[in-house]
Order: sequence, then C-alpha cells, then structure tokens
Amino acid sequence: MSKESNIYKYPTGEDWPFILPATQEEFESDIESFPAGREPKFEVVYDKHSPVPTIQVDIETNLSRKNVEELFPAPYGVSFPDLADYFRTVYVYHPWRGLSIRFDMRFKSDDHKNDWDTGKWLVKDGGRIK
Repeated sequence: MSKESNIYKYPTGEDWPFILPATQEEFESDIESFPAGREPKFEVVYDKHSPVPTIQVDIETNLSRKNVEELFPAPYGVSFPDLADYFRTVYVYHPWRGLSIRFDMRFKSDDHKNDWDTGKWLVKDGGRIK
C-alpha cells in the first residue's frame, strides 16, 4: 500500500471495491499512469465462496505455481478454477465472526505486464469511488 490510496469499482459490476496505491496528486485527481506493480493489493468482496464479507489481500511472490501449491497444499490452500493459473488462496483463521480473511498468493509471472498488473482495467473500466 501507500500513504494514499484510491478506491475503484470492479468493472464487471460485482460489489467488490478495489484499493489501488496512489500518489498525493493521484489521490486528489485520479490515476493516469500505469506502471507494473500497481495491481490491487486489498479488496473487500462478497462472493459465492464465502457466506460472509471477505477481506482479500494480494501477495505478490517470486514463486512458481508448483512452489506455492507445495507450500499450501489442500486443505490449507485452494485454487478457484477460473483463477488457478494466477494465484492460490489461503484462508486465515481469526477470532472475528461474520468476516473471512484470505491471502491470494500470486505466482511469479514471466509474461509482460497486462492491465491487471498495472491497475489500468480498474481505473478505466471500473471507475473511482469517491
């Protein structure tokens, strides 16, 4: 995260606000540049995998999919079919009822940056929540 952050709507309409790191100038106006590494790091989601709101934290790793799966085998780690090529999810036990916390352990990617890696998709297609 950063000292300032902006909140954006999820572009496909789900009630999943995303937080992107921003500079003071971007906080006051909006994000206009999209370097790699600005991807979402934190979000609050309501989804079919959990009956309660979920705080989801993105963890960028330099580990391969195989390495992450070995570190977090089932039942500690799970992969959602449509996202299995990008990250493995680890749910965290905590004492607070009515809330789920999960870490999405993202695999190392040798691919060139895409709109997800830069946050551009959220900014341009989702729109900012002020």
